[in-house]
Amino acid sequence: MKLNEEDILPLYKQLSETIGNDILSGEYPEGSRLPSEAELSKYYQVSRITVRAALKELAEADLVVRKQGKGTFVGKKKLSRDLSTANSFTQACLEMNRIPGARLISSSLEPATEADCEFFRLPYDAQLVCLRRLRYASGIPMSVEEDRFPIRYSFLLNEDMNNISLLDLLREKYNITFHDIHRTIEVVYAPGHIAKLLNCSTRTPMMYIVSTGLETMSNMPGQRSLQYIIGENFKLTI
Repeated sequence: MKLNEEDILPLYKQLSETIGNDILSGEYPEGSRLPSEAELSKYYQVSRITVRAALKELAEADLVVRKQGKGTFVGKKKLSRDLSTANSFTQACLEMNRIPGARLISSSLEPATEADCEFFRLPYDAQLVCLRRLRYASGIPMSVEEDRFPIRYSFLLNEDMNNISLLDLLREKYNITFHDIHRTIEVVYAPGHIAKLLNCSTRTPMMYIVSTGLETMSNMPGQRSLQYIIGENFKLTI
Protein backbone atom coordinates (compact mmCIF):
# COMPACT_ATOMS: atom_id res chain seq x y z
CA MET A 1 0.00 0.00 0.00
CA LYS A 2 1.51 3.31 -1.08
CA LEU A 3 0.80 6.61 0.66
CA ASN A 4 0.06 9.76 -1.34
CA GLU A 5 3.36 11.64 -1.75
CA GLU A 6 1.53 14.59 -3.37
CA ASP A 7 -0.77 15.08 -0.39
CA ILE A 8 -0.14 18.25 1.66
CA LEU A 9 -0.14 16.04 4.77
CA PRO A 10 3.37 14.70 5.57
CA LEU A 11 3.87 10.98 5.01
CA TYR A 12 4.35 10.23 8.71
CA LYS A 13 1.03 11.94 9.48
CA GLN A 14 -0.72 9.97 6.76
CA LEU A 15 0.75 6.76 8.18
CA SER A 16 -0.16 7.73 11.74
CA GLU A 17 -3.77 8.39 10.72
CA THR A 18 -3.97 5.16 8.73
CA ILE A 19 -2.70 2.98 11.57
CA GLY A 20 -4.75 4.96 14.09
CA ASN A 21 -7.94 4.35 12.10
CA ASP A 22 -7.09 0.64 11.92
CA ILE A 23 -6.72 0.56 15.70
CA LEU A 24 -9.98 2.41 16.32
CA SER A 25 -11.85 0.16 13.87
CA GLY A 26 -10.63 -2.94 15.69
CA GLU A 27 -8.36 -4.28 12.97
CA TYR A 28 -5.62 -4.19 15.58
CA PRO A 29 -7.26 -5.29 18.87
CA GLU A 30 -6.31 -3.88 22.26
CA GLY A 31 -3.03 -5.40 23.45
CA SER A 32 -2.10 -6.83 20.05
CA ARG A 33 1.35 -6.36 18.55
CA LEU A 34 1.71 -4.14 15.48
CA PRO A 35 3.88 -5.25 12.55
CA SER A 36 7.56 -4.40 12.99
CA GLU A 37 9.07 -1.16 11.72
CA ALA A 38 10.62 -3.08 8.83
CA GLU A 39 7.28 -4.68 7.93
CA LEU A 40 5.43 -1.36 8.06
CA SER A 41 8.15 0.32 6.03
CA LYS A 42 7.91 -2.34 3.32
CA TYR A 43 4.10 -2.47 3.30
CA TYR A 44 3.56 1.30 3.09
CA GLN A 45 6.67 1.92 0.96
CA VAL A 46 8.13 4.55 3.27
CA SER A 47 11.39 4.92 5.17
CA ARG A 48 11.97 3.54 8.66
CA ILE A 49 12.35 7.17 9.82
CA THR A 50 8.80 7.89 8.62
CA VAL A 51 7.50 4.78 10.42
CA ARG A 52 9.22 5.79 13.66
CA ALA A 53 7.75 9.31 13.46
CA ALA A 54 4.26 7.86 12.91
CA LEU A 55 4.60 5.44 15.83
CA LYS A 56 5.91 8.23 18.06
CA GLU A 57 2.80 10.27 17.28
CA LEU A 58 0.54 7.30 18.01
CA ALA A 59 2.35 6.72 21.31
CA GLU A 60 1.86 10.36 22.30
CA ALA A 61 -1.87 9.90 21.62
CA ASP A 62 -1.88 6.81 23.91
CA LEU A 63 -2.99 4.59 21.02
CA VAL A 64 0.15 2.43 21.16
CA VAL A 65 2.81 1.48 23.68
CA ARG A 66 6.39 0.90 22.54
CA LYS A 67 8.27 -1.76 24.52
CA GLN A 68 12.04 -1.87 24.18
CA GLY A 69 13.14 -5.09 22.50
CA LYS A 70 9.56 -6.38 22.17
CA GLY A 71 7.85 -4.12 19.65
CA THR A 72 4.85 -1.81 19.49
CA PHE A 73 1.52 -2.82 21.01
CA VAL A 74 -1.98 -1.38 20.83
CA GLY A 75 -2.57 0.45 24.10
CA LYS A 76 -5.41 -0.04 26.54
CA LYS A 77 -8.39 2.19 25.94
CA LYS A 78 -8.51 4.43 28.97
CA LEU A 79 -11.73 5.55 30.59
CA SER A 80 -12.01 9.32 30.29
CA ARG A 81 -13.55 11.07 33.28
CA ASP A 82 -14.20 14.79 33.66
CA LEU A 83 -13.37 15.73 37.25
CA SER A 84 -14.74 19.25 36.84
CA THR A 85 -18.31 17.92 37.04
CA ALA A 86 -20.23 15.44 39.20
CA ASN A 87 -20.32 12.84 36.45
CA SER A 88 -20.40 9.21 37.50
CA PHE A 89 -18.22 6.20 36.85
CA THR A 90 -21.22 4.68 35.08
CA GLN A 91 -21.43 7.63 32.69
CA ALA A 92 -17.70 7.42 31.94
CA CYS A 93 -18.07 3.71 31.07
CA LEU A 94 -21.06 4.26 28.80
CA GLU A 95 -19.30 7.07 26.94
CA MET A 96 -16.42 4.66 26.20
CA ASN A 97 -18.76 1.80 25.19
CA ARG A 98 -17.87 -0.19 28.31
CA ILE A 99 -20.38 -2.03 30.50
CA PRO A 100 -20.43 -0.43 33.98
CA GLY A 101 -20.62 -2.69 37.02
CA ALA A 102 -20.50 -2.45 40.80
CA ARG A 103 -20.26 -4.96 43.64
CA LEU A 104 -21.13 -3.90 47.16
CA ILE A 105 -18.35 -4.68 49.63
CA SER A 106 -19.96 -3.21 52.74
CA SER A 107 -22.82 -0.94 53.75
CA SER A 108 -22.97 0.26 57.34
CA LEU A 109 -22.88 3.04 59.91
CA GLU A 110 -19.33 3.90 60.93
CA PRO A 111 -17.65 6.44 63.21
CA ALA A 112 -16.80 9.65 61.41
CA THR A 113 -13.13 10.40 60.88
CA GLU A 114 -11.62 13.76 61.74
CA ALA A 115 -11.74 14.74 58.05
CA ASP A 116 -15.40 13.67 57.88
CA CYS A 117 -16.31 15.76 60.92
CA GLU A 118 -14.56 18.79 59.51
CA PHE A 119 -16.36 18.59 56.16
CA PHE A 120 -19.81 17.61 57.45
CA ARG A 121 -19.53 19.93 60.49
CA LEU A 122 -20.25 17.10 62.92
CA PRO A 123 -19.24 16.36 66.53
CA TYR A 124 -16.35 13.93 66.86
CA ASP A 125 -18.54 11.10 68.18
CA ALA A 126 -20.85 11.22 65.13
CA GLN A 127 -21.57 8.31 62.82
CA LEU A 128 -21.82 8.28 59.04
CA VAL A 129 -23.39 6.12 56.37
CA CYS A 130 -20.51 4.38 54.59
CA LEU A 131 -20.80 2.45 51.30
CA ARG A 132 -17.82 0.59 49.85
CA ARG A 133 -18.02 -0.77 46.33
CA LEU A 134 -15.78 -2.37 43.75
CA ARG A 135 -16.32 -0.83 40.31
CA TYR A 136 -15.96 -2.71 37.03
CA ALA A 137 -15.74 -1.75 33.36
CA SER A 138 -16.81 -4.64 31.11
CA GLY A 139 -16.00 -7.09 33.89
CA ILE A 140 -12.54 -5.69 34.70
CA PRO A 141 -11.99 -4.28 38.23
CA MET A 142 -11.13 -0.60 37.87
CA SER A 143 -11.55 1.14 41.21
CA VAL A 144 -12.62 0.87 44.82
CA GLU A 145 -15.02 3.57 45.97
CA GLU A 146 -15.95 4.54 49.52
CA ASP A 147 -18.87 6.98 49.71
CA ARG A 148 -19.58 8.64 53.05
CA PHE A 149 -22.80 10.49 53.91
CA PRO A 150 -24.35 12.12 56.98
CA ILE A 151 -26.80 10.01 58.98
CA ARG A 152 -29.84 11.45 57.16
CA TYR A 153 -28.76 9.28 54.21
CA SER A 154 -29.38 6.07 56.18
CA PHE A 155 -32.07 5.16 53.62
CA LEU A 156 -29.16 4.08 51.39
CA LEU A 157 -28.50 1.14 53.72
CA ASN A 158 -31.73 -0.43 52.47
CA GLU A 159 -30.89 -0.03 48.78
CA ASP A 160 -29.38 -2.66 46.50
CA MET A 161 -26.12 -0.96 45.55
CA ASN A 162 -24.92 -3.62 43.11
CA ASN A 163 -24.58 -2.67 39.44
CA ILE A 164 -26.18 0.75 39.75
CA SER A 165 -25.03 4.34 39.58
CA LEU A 166 -25.18 5.89 43.05
CA LEU A 167 -25.52 9.40 41.64
CA ASP A 168 -28.33 8.28 39.31
CA LEU A 169 -30.16 6.60 42.22
CA LEU A 170 -29.93 9.72 44.39
CA ARG A 171 -31.08 11.97 41.55
CA GLU A 172 -33.90 9.85 40.15
CA LYS A 173 -35.36 8.34 43.33
CA TYR A 174 -34.61 10.97 45.97
CA ASN A 175 -34.17 14.17 43.92
CA ILE A 176 -30.72 14.71 45.44
CA THR A 177 -27.89 16.16 43.37
CA PHE A 178 -24.58 17.74 44.30
CA HIS A 179 -22.70 20.86 43.27
CA ASP A 180 -19.58 22.79 44.24
CA ILE A 181 -17.56 19.62 43.74
CA HIS A 182 -14.01 19.72 45.08
CA ARG A 183 -11.44 16.99 44.43
CA THR A 184 -7.90 16.31 45.51
CA ILE A 185 -5.74 13.78 43.66
CA GLU A 186 -2.66 11.95 44.93
CA VAL A 187 -0.54 9.27 43.29
CA VAL A 188 -0.03 6.43 45.79
CA TYR A 189 0.83 2.75 45.86
CA ALA A 190 -2.06 0.33 46.32
CA PRO A 191 -2.73 -0.52 49.99
CA GLY A 192 -2.86 -4.27 50.62
CA HIS A 193 -6.64 -4.61 50.89
CA ILE A 194 -7.16 -2.45 47.79
CA ALA A 195 -4.59 -4.41 45.75
CA LYS A 196 -6.39 -7.64 46.65
CA LEU A 197 -9.74 -6.31 45.45
CA LEU A 198 -8.26 -4.98 42.20
CA ASN A 199 -6.11 -8.05 41.53
CA CYS A 200 -2.91 -6.04 41.36
CA SER A 201 0.42 -5.67 43.14
CA THR A 202 0.94 -3.43 46.15
CA ARG A 203 3.51 -1.64 43.98
CA THR A 204 0.86 -0.67 41.43
CA PRO A 205 0.54 3.15 41.10
CA MET A 206 -2.93 4.35 42.04
CA MET A 207 -4.78 7.62 41.80
CA TYR A 208 -6.31 8.36 45.19
CA ILE A 209 -9.14 10.85 44.74
CA VAL A 210 -11.03 12.51 47.58
CA SER A 211 -14.21 14.31 46.48
CA THR A 212 -16.66 16.44 48.39
CA GLY A 213 -19.95 17.94 47.28
CA LEU A 214 -22.76 20.11 48.61
CA GLU A 215 -26.43 19.25 48.17
CA THR A 216 -27.86 21.39 45.39
CA MET A 217 -31.17 22.11 47.14
CA SER A 218 -29.99 22.71 50.71
CA ASN A 219 -26.37 23.74 50.08
CA MET A 220 -25.47 21.49 53.02
CA PRO A 221 -22.43 19.16 52.94
CA GLY A 222 -23.79 16.00 51.34
CA GLN A 223 -21.14 13.56 50.14
CA ARG A 224 -17.50 12.72 50.78
CA SER A 225 -16.06 10.11 48.44
CA LEU A 226 -12.70 8.28 48.55
CA GLN A 227 -11.57 6.42 45.44
CA TYR A 228 -8.60 4.25 44.57
CA ILE A 229 -8.23 4.00 40.78
CA ILE A 230 -5.69 2.00 38.78
CA GLY A 231 -3.90 4.89 37.09
CA GLU A 232 -3.12 3.25 33.77
CA ASN A 233 -6.82 2.62 33.11
CA PHE A 234 -8.00 6.23 33.35
CA LYS A 235 -7.49 9.55 31.65
CA LEU A 236 -8.74 12.35 33.87
CA THR A 237 -9.83 15.79 32.71
CA ILE A 238 -9.79 18.70 35.16
